[in-house]
Amino acid sequence: MKIQVIGFGKVGKSLIKLIEEKEETLELMEIPIDVVSISDSKGTAIDRDGLELDEVVKQTKKGLCDMSEYVPNYSAIECVKNLQSDAVVELTPSTAS
Repeated sequence: MKIQVIGFGKVGKSLIKLIEEKEETLELMEIPIDVVSISDSKGTAIDRDGLELDEVVKQTKKGLCDMSEYVPNYSAIECVKNLQSDAVVELTPSTAS
């Protein structure tokens, strides 16, 4: 399953860490998950074959902008329109009080 993640705050980072930690178990259950994009407020990291999650996890303190797959100013909306995936997980902050 190819997924796109929108939001790389606390919840987004936790989701990526969880998928990375459970990757072998998911594959054994025949539920492979490839995260093909992760968008933050400044751009998007993209890999049509799936980002290397262990590398993404290393970026959790610095953010995604140091990754070679990172495209500055490429919005999540543009990515969803242009990149094929099975699901989009939206994890941006809520403005509701």
